[in-house]
Amino acid sequence: MSRPSQRPLLPDDFIPVSSPASPSVHSPLFSGDGRRIAYLQRHGGPDTLALYVFDRDSGQTTLRLPADALPPLPMTLAEELARERARQRFDGITHARWLPGTPRLWCALGQRLVLVADEAATAPVLHTHPQYIEAALATALPGGHAITYSAGGDLWRVPVTDGGRTFGSVQRLTDDGSATLLNGIPDAMTREEVFNGAAFITVREGRQLAWARFDTSAVERIDVGNGAQTRIEPTRYARPGGAVAVFSIELLDLGHEAPAAPRTLLAADLAWPYYRGLADWGAGTLLLTRLSRDQTRLQLLQLDLASGLATELLTLTQTPWINAIAPPLRRADGSFFLIHENGGIGRIGLYDAQGGWQCDIGDLGDAVGHIDGLVGLDGDGGGLYFGATGADARQHHVFRAGPADGWHCRQLTQATGVHGATLAPDGRHWLHSFESMTEAPSLVLESVPVPVPPTTPEATQPRAAEHRFAADPAPAWLGSVRPPVLHELLSADGRTTLHAAVYEPDAELPGLRPVVLLVYGGPHLQAVRQSWAMTVDMRTQYLVQRGFFVIKVDNRGAAGRGIVFEQPVYGRLGHAEVDDQAAALAQLLPRLPRADRSRIAACGWSYGGYMTLRCLQQRPELFKAGVAGAPVVNWEDYDAPYTERYMGTPQPLPTFAQANAEGYAASSVLRGDGEVQGPLLLIHGMNDENVLLRHSTALMEDLARRRVPYELLLLPGERHGVRSATQRPYLELRIAEFLQRVLGREGPA
Repeated sequence: MSRPSQRPLLPDDFIPVSSPASPSVHSPLFSGDGRRIAYLQRHGGPDTLALYVFDRDSGQTTLRLPADALPPLPMTLAEELARERARQRFDGITHARWLPGTPRLWCALGQRLVLVADEAATAPVLHTHPQYIEAALATALPGGHAITYSAGGDLWRVPVTDGGRTFGSVQRLTDDGSATLLNGIPDAMTREEVFNGAAFITVREGRQLAWARFDTSAVERIDVGNGAQTRIEPTRYARPGGAVAVFSIELLDLGHEAPAAPRTLLAADLAWPYYRGLADWGAGTLLLTRLSRDQTRLQLLQLDLASGLATELLTLTQTPWINAIAPPLRRADGSFFLIHENGGIGRIGLYDAQGGWQCDIGDLGDAVGHIDGLVGLDGDGGGLYFGATGADARQHHVFRAGPADGWHCRQLTQATGVHGATLAPDGRHWLHSFESMTEAPSLVLESVPVPVPPTTPEATQPRAAEHRFAADPAPAWLGSVRPPVLHELLSADGRTTLHAAVYEPDAELPGLRPVVLLVYGGPHLQAVRQSWAMTVDMRTQYLVQRGFFVIKVDNRGAAGRGIVFEQPVYGRLGHAEVDDQAAALAQLLPRLPRADRSRIAACGWSYGGYMTLRCLQQRPELFKAGVAGAPVVNWEDYDAPYTERYMGTPQPLPTFAQANAEGYAASSVLRGDGEVQGPLLLIHGMNDENVLLRHSTALMEDLARRRVPYELLLLPGERHGVRSATQRPYLELRIAEFLQRVLGREGPA
């Protein structure tokens, strides 16, 4: 990627919804024979993707389906919500797959299935449904002669004929779908917080269909408005201590012209309401992965399709909660790999076909760090490729382990940064992704490196790249930004290493400079990594160019270092996190002689918005102002699967050992120790169905009662993520203007 001129970031640079940290190549996928690679890449605009294919035999790349090849359809509410839950920031061709048994591709886009023609000049073939087709869930039968999909709460199947060139007549497979009964479509909270697999699956060469049927009828109904009083969205919102969605597993025989009535393989269970996924486990069985209501148990159940019997294969138990990191990976002999955190960080358990533990991978003194993903099996099926942090939790690398060397782990990637891999069908080639704070994401097709004995200076044998995928053009402002400086600090308890990043303003600016703590602080996110996103974080760099120091800190509770690093926050959110942020600033500021310790503000969104309020509430002597976007104010009003995982339940339930009413009160912005004070800019999307607007209105009522002045920015029509080309630049202008005004001595215009 060439480095452009040094023009600064401008407000209109925020108009594109997609991030400049996004990779150039999205969703790469090998064909069944491994000779072609389909992928998505920007085309026709910064937020628009098109479908490309690279042919390994000819070395040629072709544009197979641009977005403008399809006539536009208005976006349905179901699609809008699905895109928001999936954090999908792109338009155009966002999902594509190879049609099994054929050399052709198919897509699910909005209300349409698309068969991609052999030649780009030939029009694609469309199947249109009256309702939104859940693109991420649609699946083709192994022979490629039909596609099953979920839409409108029901399951459908459409034949594919003429070798993948035509659609037949659609068949409705279920007919009881409704607003509260969803066949093969996880409800919103399951999708957001728990789901990681398939919601339906075809077995026995397509003759049977099994699926999860989600029931939200007992869940509290609320209405979400868009702020303009032009639309009301009824939704089911499960709150801590209340009813949550439950699921059953259904089975349908399709071997007859008229499908038989479905039968229930597994009834709904209030003690096990959280659905992870289904998998074909061979020999006429399915594997169901589920979580208990209190999220301390992860269970693998084998479901026998003939007898309907459910047999426990494995149950993992962990307190205070269990992280379900990745689906199990089955080997040919029925044994399987599963990531667990029994020792506090991610390790891979190898289990036999009956669920008996054989060994743990990663505990032999190798510098593996936290294991967080299974890449796949090697070409012979005996060894395993996986992803882990390595010795530095700010990085990510690909490793291999195999039985031949006693499951010792060999690190296959070396350069400082974030590495990933997608294995080819032969298990001997991969698509190797890489990025760092100084290198934009890249993708290379190459042979999988071969580990050599650990006594050899080089950890892997050198290999040549077969193909380097083209990169997107660099943003015009890239030359004006610099990567941060990384620091290591100690947590508030004095025992745990914390990672921080400092962005310094121009050295020629006069005087002491104000400081912004850009904070998230909650689970599921790691803010400090050796990644390109650190350098091209637009809000951060925009503030830096306005004369601010910007600091990021991963407090205890953040992701990337295993449950041992996360669990100090359990039961009392907003305590250890704030303590660590304050301790980090106390250690960092003496290292920054140009930083003004009397002018520090906190700024964050979502959990970061909550953290901003907690900083103002608990550390008013340190934080002089705050910008809180879409903050959680009372945890009783956030979603149950997320909140109960980290807080337990606020009231007695038979599925929990005890209630935690005191913890909920202590973690509340309104009821915890201290009161929010100091200049505050409160921001909320009025159509936010994730963190409901009621959180901010409750805070507004509290501030008014106490006569505390604050500033308010409501975003009409916006959800948890801001997408409007009007609101996005205005949002950044308001944040920067507020911080410059309340912290004094303005920076550059």
